[in-house]
Amino acid sequence: MDSIADIRARGKRALVVGGTGLYVRALTRGLAALPTADPALRAQLEENSLEKLQDMVRELDPRAAESIDVRNRRRIVRALEVRLLTGESFTTFRNEWNGLLPSGLSGMIILRPRTELFARIDRRTCAMFAGGVIDEVAQLDDAGATASQAIGYRQIRAFLAGEWTRDECIRHIQQATRRYAKRQMTWLRRETHFAQIELATPADEMALVRRCIAEINRS
Repeated sequence: MDSIADIRARGKRALVVGGTGLYVRALTRGLAALPTADPALRAQLEENSLEKLQDMVRELDPRAAESIDVRNRRRIVRALEVRLLTGESFTTFRNEWNGLLPSGLSGMIILRPRTELFARIDRRTCAMFAGGVIDEVAQLDDAGATASQAIGYRQIRAFLAGEWTRDECIRHIQQATRRYAKRQMTWLRRETHFAQIELATPADEMALVRRCIAEINRS
């Protein structure tokens, strides 16, 4: 926001491009007033298996269990941490955050037809394997807690351990990426204060540029 304010102070218009739904929401509405992390509690939660954490969140915060990705270990741990620290459901803070009015920034969301998007995801996954992603993962001794959550890392580790064939690994990554894309599209479509632009197939790039310029000038 400081950079945006600096650009505006110079009489220019700042353009922010890209980012996930979370980044868009943080930029336009700020961050939710969630409690800070508790290292001791988090370490205690991290000792549990994913299946145990799933059972815990369903028991302690069933509302959160219905709204978060229960395959994502980090999200479950955070939901449990918030519940145990505050006594409130994780979704309570999310709903309060959703209710905040946008900051007056304007923008647009460019969406692809789902079939085209999924086809691009499948092709991109195959290209990653052709480009040597297996060797990259094999050479990592410790990817770290955050990087190891990246789509593809766990699946390739499973392939390297002999749990899946190469083709099975590719299919699992494609499926996980499609699920992620669907969640992102759902999140972005809720940003109704932004113009929603559906790309045509085949895409007319110049028409898209003209539409984006028109939306910027209108704002």
